[in-house]
Amino acid sequence: MIAESITGGFVLANRNLKLVFIHIVVSVLNIAGMLVFLLLPLIVVAAYLGFDLEQAREALPVLMHSPLEFLSRYFVIAILSGISLIVYLTLSSLLIMYALGGTLGILRRSEVDRGFSFRLSDFFREAGAHFVRLIWTASLVLLGALLLIIACMITWGVASAVLHSIAAPGSKVELFFSTFGTLSAFTIIAVISVSGFIFTLYSMVIAVSERKGAGEALPMTFRLLTGSIRPLILFLILFAAAVAVNAVWYGIQLSLALSPFLLPLTWIAGAFLQGYLSIVVWGSLISYYMKHVNQRAGLDSYEI
Repeated sequence: MIAESITGGFVLANRNLKLVFIHIVVSVLNIAGMLVFLLLPLIVVAAYLGFDLEQAREALPVLMHSPLEFLSRYFVIAILSGISLIVYLTLSSLLIMYALGGTLGILRRSEVDRGFSFRLSDFFREAGAHFVRLIWTASLVLLGALLLIIACMITWGVASAVLHSIAAPGSKVELFFSTFGTLSAFTIIAVISVSGFIFTLYSMVIAVSERKGAGEALPMTFRLLTGSIRPLILFLILFAAAVAVNAVWYGIQLSLALSPFLLPLTWIAGAFLQGYLSIVVWGSLISYYMKHVNQRAGLDSYEI
Protein backbone atom coordinates (compact mmCIF):
# COMPACT_ATOMS: atom_id res chain seq x y z
CA MET A 1 0.00 0.00 0.00
CA ILE A 2 2.98 2.32 0.45
CA ALA A 3 3.97 2.19 -3.23
CA GLU A 4 0.34 2.70 -4.25
CA SER A 5 0.06 5.70 -1.92
CA ILE A 6 3.15 7.37 -3.39
CA THR A 7 1.86 6.73 -6.90
CA GLY A 8 -1.48 8.15 -5.80
CA GLY A 9 0.32 11.24 -4.49
CA PHE A 10 1.81 11.91 -7.93
CA VAL A 11 -1.57 11.30 -9.56
CA LEU A 12 -3.27 13.77 -7.23
CA ALA A 13 -0.52 16.35 -7.78
CA ASN A 14 -0.74 16.04 -11.56
CA ARG A 15 -4.52 16.35 -11.48
CA ASN A 16 -4.31 19.48 -9.32
CA LEU A 17 -1.29 21.35 -10.69
CA LYS A 18 -3.06 24.65 -10.05
CA LEU A 19 -2.38 24.08 -6.36
CA VAL A 20 1.33 24.50 -7.11
CA PHE A 21 0.70 28.01 -8.43
CA ILE A 22 -1.31 28.80 -5.31
CA HIS A 23 1.68 27.75 -3.22
CA ILE A 24 3.92 30.01 -5.32
CA VAL A 25 1.53 32.90 -4.65
CA VAL A 26 1.68 32.13 -0.91
CA SER A 27 5.49 32.16 -1.08
CA VAL A 28 5.45 35.54 -2.83
CA LEU A 29 3.07 36.93 -0.21
CA ASN A 30 5.34 35.67 2.57
CA ILE A 31 8.33 37.36 0.94
CA ALA A 32 6.33 40.58 0.57
CA GLY A 33 5.31 40.35 4.23
CA MET A 34 8.94 39.85 5.22
CA LEU A 35 9.89 43.01 3.33
CA VAL A 36 7.09 45.00 4.95
CA PHE A 37 7.32 43.75 8.53
CA LEU A 38 11.04 42.96 8.83
CA LEU A 39 13.01 44.93 6.27
CA LEU A 40 11.03 48.15 6.60
CA PRO A 41 11.71 48.50 10.37
CA LEU A 42 15.42 47.95 9.69
CA ILE A 43 15.33 50.70 7.06
CA VAL A 44 13.61 52.98 9.56
CA VAL A 45 16.28 52.20 12.16
CA ALA A 46 19.05 52.82 9.64
CA ALA A 47 17.43 56.10 8.63
CA TYR A 48 17.11 57.13 12.26
CA LEU A 49 20.77 56.41 12.93
CA GLY A 50 21.75 58.07 9.68
CA PHE A 51 20.07 61.31 10.68
CA ASP A 52 22.22 61.39 13.82
CA LEU A 53 25.74 60.35 12.82
CA GLU A 54 27.11 61.16 16.23
CA GLN A 55 24.73 58.65 17.88
CA ALA A 56 25.57 56.11 15.19
CA ARG A 57 29.26 56.36 16.06
CA GLU A 58 28.49 56.00 19.76
CA ALA A 59 26.10 53.07 19.38
CA LEU A 60 28.70 50.29 19.14
CA PRO A 61 30.89 51.39 22.09
CA VAL A 62 27.79 51.82 24.24
CA LEU A 63 26.59 48.36 23.26
CA MET A 64 29.96 46.82 24.14
CA HIS A 65 30.49 48.58 27.47
CA SER A 66 26.94 49.12 28.72
CA PRO A 67 24.24 46.93 27.10
CA LEU A 68 21.57 48.17 29.51
CA GLU A 69 22.21 51.77 28.60
CA PHE A 70 22.10 50.86 24.91
CA LEU A 71 18.77 49.07 25.41
CA SER A 72 17.30 51.98 27.34
CA ARG A 73 18.43 54.45 24.66
CA TYR A 74 16.99 52.42 21.76
CA PHE A 75 14.18 50.73 23.71
CA VAL A 76 11.38 51.94 21.42
CA ILE A 77 13.21 50.71 18.31
CA ALA A 78 13.82 47.28 19.89
CA ILE A 79 10.15 46.98 20.90
CA LEU A 80 8.92 47.97 17.43
CA SER A 81 11.28 45.48 15.79
CA GLY A 82 10.10 42.71 18.13
CA ILE A 83 6.44 43.52 17.48
CA SER A 84 7.07 43.53 13.73
CA LEU A 85 8.68 40.09 13.93
CA ILE A 86 5.79 38.66 15.97
CA VAL A 87 3.19 40.15 13.60
CA TYR A 88 5.00 38.77 10.56
CA LEU A 89 5.35 35.26 12.02
CA THR A 90 1.68 35.24 13.06
CA LEU A 91 0.34 36.41 9.70
CA SER A 92 2.68 34.10 7.80
CA SER A 93 1.60 31.09 9.89
CA LEU A 94 -2.09 31.89 9.42
CA LEU A 95 -1.62 32.29 5.66
CA ILE A 96 0.25 28.99 5.39
CA MET A 97 -2.39 27.20 7.48
CA TYR A 98 -5.20 28.67 5.37
CA ALA A 99 -3.53 27.52 2.14
CA LEU A 100 -2.85 24.10 3.67
CA GLY A 101 -6.51 23.70 4.57
CA GLY A 102 -7.54 24.38 0.98
CA THR A 103 -4.82 22.09 -0.37
CA LEU A 104 -5.73 19.12 1.83
CA GLY A 105 -9.43 19.63 1.17
CA ILE A 106 -8.92 19.63 -2.61
CA LEU A 107 -6.65 16.57 -2.48
CA ARG A 108 -9.15 14.71 -0.33
CA ARG A 109 -12.00 15.48 -2.74
CA SER A 110 -9.83 14.44 -5.70
CA GLU A 111 -9.02 11.14 -4.01
CA VAL A 112 -12.66 10.39 -3.21
CA ASP A 113 -14.16 11.70 -6.47
CA ARG A 114 -12.05 10.76 -9.51
CA GLY A 115 -14.20 13.02 -11.68
CA PHE A 116 -13.53 16.10 -9.53
CA SER A 117 -12.31 19.15 -11.45
CA PHE A 118 -10.34 21.83 -9.63
CA ARG A 119 -11.91 25.26 -9.27
CA LEU A 120 -10.55 28.19 -7.34
CA SER A 121 -13.89 28.66 -5.55
CA ASP A 122 -13.60 25.08 -4.24
CA PHE A 123 -10.15 25.87 -2.87
CA PHE A 124 -11.39 28.86 -0.88
CA ARG A 125 -14.39 26.88 0.33
CA GLU A 126 -12.21 24.03 1.57
CA ALA A 127 -9.70 26.46 3.10
CA GLY A 128 -12.42 28.23 5.07
CA ALA A 129 -13.91 24.93 6.23
CA HIS A 130 -10.64 23.47 7.54
CA PHE A 131 -8.75 26.57 8.66
CA VAL A 132 -9.85 26.55 12.31
CA ARG A 133 -9.61 22.78 12.81
CA LEU A 134 -6.05 22.73 11.44
CA ILE A 135 -5.00 25.54 13.78
CA TRP A 136 -6.47 23.76 16.80
CA THR A 137 -4.98 20.41 15.78
CA ALA A 138 -1.48 21.77 15.22
CA SER A 139 -1.65 23.89 18.39
CA LEU A 140 -2.66 20.96 20.61
CA VAL A 141 0.07 18.71 19.22
CA LEU A 142 2.64 21.49 19.67
CA LEU A 143 1.45 22.09 23.23
CA GLY A 144 1.70 18.38 24.04
CA ALA A 145 5.21 18.17 22.59
CA LEU A 146 6.31 21.24 24.56
CA LEU A 147 4.92 19.81 27.80
CA LEU A 148 6.80 16.54 27.21
CA ILE A 149 10.03 18.43 26.49
CA ILE A 150 9.59 20.56 29.63
CA ALA A 151 8.93 17.43 31.70
CA CYS A 152 12.07 15.84 30.25
CA MET A 153 14.17 18.90 31.08
CA ILE A 154 12.80 19.05 34.64
CA THR A 155 13.51 15.35 35.16
CA TRP A 156 17.04 15.81 33.82
CA GLY A 157 17.59 18.80 36.11
CA VAL A 158 16.37 16.95 39.19
CA ALA A 159 18.48 13.89 38.34
CA SER A 160 21.56 16.09 37.83
CA ALA A 161 21.01 17.80 41.19
CA VAL A 162 20.67 14.45 42.96
CA LEU A 163 23.79 13.13 41.21
CA HIS A 164 25.85 16.18 42.18
CA SER A 165 24.76 15.79 45.79
CA ILE A 166 25.74 12.09 45.90
CA ALA A 167 28.83 11.77 43.71
CA ALA A 168 32.07 13.56 44.39
CA PRO A 169 32.53 16.64 42.18
CA GLY A 170 34.88 15.93 39.27
CA SER A 171 34.90 12.17 39.82
CA LYS A 172 34.67 9.70 36.95
CA VAL A 173 31.27 8.48 38.16
CA GLU A 174 29.90 12.02 38.22
CA LEU A 175 31.36 12.76 34.76
CA PHE A 176 29.98 9.53 33.29
CA PHE A 177 26.44 9.95 34.55
CA SER A 178 26.42 13.67 33.72
CA THR A 179 27.46 12.97 30.13
CA PHE A 180 25.07 10.03 29.86
CA GLY A 181 22.19 12.07 31.26
CA THR A 182 22.86 15.00 28.91
CA LEU A 183 23.02 12.77 25.83
CA SER A 184 19.88 10.92 26.94
CA ALA A 185 18.00 14.17 27.45
CA PHE A 186 18.99 15.51 24.03
CA THR A 187 18.05 12.18 22.41
CA ILE A 188 14.65 12.11 24.09
CA ILE A 189 13.98 15.74 23.10
CA ALA A 190 14.95 14.94 19.48
CA VAL A 191 12.65 11.90 19.45
CA ILE A 192 9.78 13.97 20.88
CA SER A 193 10.33 16.69 18.28
CA VAL A 194 10.41 14.27 15.32
CA SER A 195 7.46 12.27 16.67
CA GLY A 196 5.49 15.48 17.20
CA PHE A 197 6.20 16.56 13.63
CA ILE A 198 5.02 13.23 12.19
CA PHE A 199 2.00 13.21 14.50
CA THR A 200 1.11 16.73 13.36
CA LEU A 201 1.21 15.79 9.67
CA TYR A 202 -1.02 12.75 10.06
CA SER A 203 -3.38 14.47 12.49
CA MET A 204 -3.99 17.30 10.01
CA VAL A 205 -4.55 14.76 7.23
CA ILE A 206 -7.07 12.89 9.37
CA ALA A 207 -8.78 16.09 10.57
CA VAL A 208 -9.41 17.13 6.96
CA SER A 209 -10.17 13.65 5.61
CA GLU A 210 -12.68 12.86 8.35
CA ARG A 211 -13.81 16.49 8.78
CA LYS A 212 -13.30 16.10 12.52
CA GLY A 213 -12.17 18.49 15.20
CA ALA A 214 -8.90 18.16 17.06
CA GLY A 215 -10.53 16.28 19.95
CA GLU A 216 -11.51 13.43 17.62
CA ALA A 217 -8.64 13.63 15.12
CA LEU A 218 -5.85 13.24 17.68
CA PRO A 219 -7.03 9.88 19.12
CA MET A 220 -7.60 8.60 15.57
CA THR A 221 -4.05 9.64 14.66
CA PHE A 222 -2.68 7.84 17.71
CA ARG A 223 -4.48 4.63 16.73
CA LEU A 224 -3.23 4.93 13.14
CA LEU A 225 0.43 5.41 14.11
CA THR A 226 0.45 2.77 16.84
CA GLY A 227 -1.51 0.20 14.82
CA SER A 228 1.08 -0.25 12.07
CA ILE A 229 4.62 0.77 11.15
CA ARG A 230 3.62 1.54 7.55
CA PRO A 231 2.70 5.22 8.19
CA LEU A 232 6.19 5.79 9.64
CA ILE A 233 7.86 4.00 6.72
CA LEU A 234 5.84 6.09 4.27
CA PHE A 235 6.92 9.30 5.97
CA LEU A 236 10.59 8.26 6.01
CA ILE A 237 10.49 7.40 2.30
CA LEU A 238 8.84 10.70 1.41
CA PHE A 239 11.25 12.64 3.62
CA ALA A 240 14.33 10.92 2.17
CA ALA A 241 13.09 11.44 -1.39
CA ALA A 242 12.39 15.14 -0.74
CA VAL A 243 15.87 15.63 0.77
CA ALA A 244 17.50 13.88 -2.21
CA VAL A 245 15.59 15.94 -4.77
CA ASN A 246 16.38 19.19 -2.96
CA ALA A 247 20.07 18.25 -2.73
CA VAL A 248 20.21 17.67 -6.48
CA TRP A 249 18.33 20.91 -7.13
CA TYR A 250 20.62 22.95 -4.90
CA GLY A 251 23.58 21.50 -6.78
CA ILE A 252 22.01 22.67 -10.03
CA GLN A 253 21.36 26.10 -8.51
CA LEU A 254 25.00 26.47 -7.53
CA SER A 255 26.06 25.78 -11.09
CA LEU A 256 23.56 28.32 -12.43
CA ALA A 257 24.40 30.97 -9.83
CA LEU A 258 27.34 32.11 -11.96
CA SER A 259 24.89 33.65 -14.41
CA PRO A 260 22.83 36.45 -12.77
CA PHE A 261 20.45 36.48 -15.74
CA LEU A 262 19.23 33.00 -14.81
CA LEU A 263 18.48 33.84 -11.18
CA PRO A 264 14.79 34.83 -11.75
CA LEU A 265 14.14 31.69 -13.80
CA THR A 266 15.96 29.61 -11.20
CA TRP A 267 13.81 31.05 -8.40
CA ILE A 268 10.59 30.38 -10.35
CA ALA A 269 11.67 26.82 -11.16
CA GLY A 270 12.67 26.24 -7.53
CA ALA A 271 9.35 27.59 -6.25
CA PHE A 272 7.47 25.33 -8.68
CA LEU A 273 9.53 22.32 -7.65
CA GLN A 274 9.00 22.99 -3.93
CA GLY A 275 5.29 23.45 -4.45
CA TYR A 276 5.00 20.29 -6.53
CA LEU A 277 6.95 18.22 -3.99
CA SER A 278 4.74 19.56 -1.21
CA ILE A 279 1.58 18.55 -3.11
CA VAL A 280 3.03 15.09 -3.81
CA VAL A 281 3.87 14.54 -0.13
CA TRP A 282 0.47 15.67 1.12
CA GLY A 283 -1.24 13.75 -1.68
CA SER A 284 0.63 10.57 -0.71
CA LEU A 285 -0.44 10.94 2.93
CA ILE A 286 -4.05 11.60 1.89
CA SER A 287 -3.97 8.63 -0.49
CA TYR A 288 -2.53 6.35 2.18
CA TYR A 289 -5.10 7.31 4.77
CA MET A 290 -8.06 6.97 2.42
CA LYS A 291 -6.81 3.53 1.35
CA HIS A 292 -6.40 2.66 5.03
CA VAL A 293 -9.97 3.76 5.73
CA ASN A 294 -11.34 1.74 2.80
CA GLN A 295 -9.32 -1.30 3.84
CA ARG A 296 -10.52 -0.95 7.44
CA ALA A 297 -14.12 -0.64 6.26
CA GLY A 298 -13.73 -3.78 4.15
CA LEU A 299 -12.32 -5.74 7.10
CA ASP A 300 -15.10 -4.53 9.38
CA SER A 301 -17.79 -5.51 6.93
CA TYR A 302 -16.12 -8.90 6.48
CA GLU A 303 -16.02 -9.45 10.25
CA ILE A 304 -19.71 -8.64 10.52
